[in-house]
Amino acid sequence: GCLSVQLVRPMAESEAAMNALLPAVLLRGTRQHPSLRAITLALDDLYGAAVSPLVRRVGDYQTTGLYCGFMDERFALPGDKVLEPMADFLRELLFCSPVEQGGFLRRYVDSEKKNLISIDYRQPLKGCAEEWYLSCPVQGSLALTERGQKVLDLIDYQGIL
Repeated sequence: GCLSVQLVRPMAESEAAMNALLPAVLLRGTRQHPSLRAITLALDDLYGAAVSPLVRRVGDYQTTGLYCGFMDERFALPGDKVLEPMADFLRELLFCSPVEQGGFLRRYVDSEKKNLISIDYRQPLKGCAEEWYLSCPVQGSLALTERGQKVLDLIDYQGIL
């Protein structure tokens, strides 16, 4: 089976990066399952269910949310439920995040910001003179892809970094 929860927002530069970050931060832990390991063990108990972040652009809208894939109850052991516990776990992910100072845990947010960045080793770092870079015998800086740089610029613009 599958369940998905998606929030649909008009595409806005001022919130696009935060919307993209939200599902990944939600998957870092809950009050009852405070770590990635605890989340994984809970999903294992649901016959190896999986939860993935879901971020898409659809026209002028951005959708963000979570997608859950799990075994159909027809294949579970007699008496075992899968759909109801999966829905409960999804509710926990959405509404029971650990918080500090009225927001998500800073270490979760900071870690997931770094995960949003795609690395293109063939490109020079932003601001690096391309002529100089091309003259180097070994190329392959830890440069950001164009998309990754836009995300970083937007996050910096929003004051998140």
